[in-house]
Amino acid sequence: MVFIPPPHLADGRPSYADAYNRIISAHRRAPLSSASSVSVLVAPDVDALCAARMLADLFKQDDINYTIVPVSGVMAFHAVKDELRAQPDVRPSHHPRKSY
Repeated sequence: MVFIPPPHLADGRPSYADAYNRIISAHRRAPLSSASSVSVLVAPDVDALCAARMLADLFKQDDINYTIVPVSGVMAFHAVKDELRAQPDVRPSHHPRKSY
């Protein structure tokens, strides 16, 4: 599980504001490439769906194309992730992610 803290609790770690700004920066650097679309993999639980809804609203405000993909469990997550990476026009983010 990846935990990205809010800015006031980040203590030097990247916050969710930093992560969102990286997404916006990637979109603005290459607006006509696959970086202009974001796939959001979301668990089918209330908290994840609410967070996805908030993120979708932010993407709409910043004119970012996005797709929300429901995944139910780790196996489904890996299957969708592998399927997305197999597509030739998909370029995954190369930012290292840490679990906190």
